[in-house]
Amino acid sequence: MAYAIAYRHLWTPKLRSSVFYGSALTDVLERKRSHFGVNLITSYNEYLDLGVELGNFSVDDEGMQSIDSNYLQFSAKLKF
Repeated sequence: MAYAIAYRHLWTPKLRSSVFYGSALTDVLERKRSHFGVNLITSYNEYLDLGVELGNFSVDDEGMQSIDSNYLQFSAKLKF
């Protein structure tokens, strides 16, 4: 079973953000994964988008130590 849900909000014509969550669970291999995050992206000008995202990724597989990792990432998108 797997699912994902996300919401994108437009704050202004140049500023937007998203909140998302996803999870997957398998019966046969007993693997469980989940990922959530929130981001903020601005269209600096017509050629450049800048963003920041804060999130978490976790792995809870049978037979191995659980992994729970927070992250902060920055992005830039150049449009030409």
